[in-house]
Amino acid sequence: MSKNSPFNYNSITSTGGGGGTPGGSNTQVQFNDAGAFGGNAGFTYNKTTGVVSITLNGASPLTLANAILKATNTVNNYTQLAIQNTSNGTIASSDFIATADTGTDTTKYIDVGINSSGFTSASWTINGPEDGYFYTSDGALVIGTAAAKALTLFTGGTLAANARLTISSTGVINISNLTASSAVVTDASKNLTSLGYSTATTASTLAQRDANANLNANTIFKGFTSVAASGSLITLTAASTPIYLITGSGGQIIKLPDATTLPNGAIFSFNNNQSSGAITVNNNSNTLVASIPSGGYVTIVLNDNSIAAGSWDRHDQTPSNVSWSTNTLDYPGSITSATWNGNAVAINRGGTGATTAATALSNLGGQTATITNNGQSGTVTATATNGIVVYEFTGAGSLVLPTAVGNTAIFMVKNNYTLNITVTFTGGQNADGSTSISLIPYQALQFISNNTNYNIF
Repeated sequence: MSKNSPFNYNSITSTGGGGGTPGGSNTQVQFNDAGAFGGNAGFTYNKTTGVVSITLNGASPLTLANAILKATNTVNNYTQLAIQNTSNGTIASSDFIATADTGTDTTKYIDVGINSSGFTSASWTINGPEDGYFYTSDGALVIGTAAAKALTLFTGGTLAANARLTISSTGVINISNLTASSAVVTDASKNLTSLGYSTATTASTLAQRDANANLNANTIFKGFTSVAASGSLITLTAASTPIYLITGSGGQIIKLPDATTLPNGAIFSFNNNQSSGAITVNNNSNTLVASIPSGGYVTIVLNDNSIAAGSWDRHDQTPSNVSWSTNTLDYPGSITSATWNGNAVAINRGGTGATTAATALSNLGGQTATITNNGQSGTVTATATNGIVVYEFTGAGSLVLPTAVGNTAIFMVKNNYTLNITVTFTGGQNADGSTSISLIPYQALQFISNNTNYNIF
């Protein structure tokens, strides 16, 4: 006690009032009742238990164990234990405090209170004037319901519509400002808000798989890595970007991920933009999967992920110096091997327009020699209209050529006889103006149509 206390340490001395016989019954606390000691059954103190009990309006006293102060009331309104600090000072507040056995005035307590109207403190900015609070100074704070009942936080009123967050007895959390069947995300101010799902390509929504488990999006950009070639091995993992651009020169070795960490169908792409040097792509067991020359672009697909090495399939795309359109292919390099599978390549596409040698030769303006007329004699009538036709005379005789009109054959005539032979023509036609040509022994001539007559070579 302070030195200004009206009491001393050895005795309690009244500073005023009257004396007399105590009022009321045993354990009833004495009070000034119109100048006399008074007592009331509603205000008692039990010195054995040390309990002070207050009851109003005929309420039955509390029988709760270990209570130091018991207060009961019976009234169709609120009953309160009231505390008020009438100061409006900058650190004034009204508080109910419970302290742990090891607590002090500043540690290990729980506090329920309200700030004054003038409250302001640099050490307490979590709330402001006339704001209430409930906190612990050192330990954790547990709020909940022991029974199968919900826990609700509300703002802006005391109606059911003012509930902002409810945790059900089974742990289901309901936040009132969110939209049903939507994702919970934070906005630019870190506030929780809703973001809808959509199977369509709708901006600012979360992608949702459709009934066929497909995702629909305008574009999904895959990870991309650009690396200058070096002597160091690049080892890929399941976390690596799937697209690699290799620049510089000198070559680069890349090791594919452990296939068992990837799904079948995983795709990696390699673009060789080196001025020289190949990209060597090996599986996880260091076995070659693809060697990609400078300018090449290869896509590698995982077909089987049952073992670390995996089974990979390579697919080459056109190099950077190739272009094509619907009807054209521009490739300045050389084709080292190709199979045309028997299909004719048109002459204006660089082919022959044919699938056989004879037709190809004809299409390209060439002629095929037909030497089936050796050892001729007597009068021979030629009927060929194309090709190279050879007539060899070894006896006396003559050759009659067919019409020159529409005839593309080349007639080669050889006189291997000791006397002259003659060549004549059909329908009054001629060769170099003569209707009969004589070949002396061992002479050879060629007759080629000009579509009207024949020319001699």
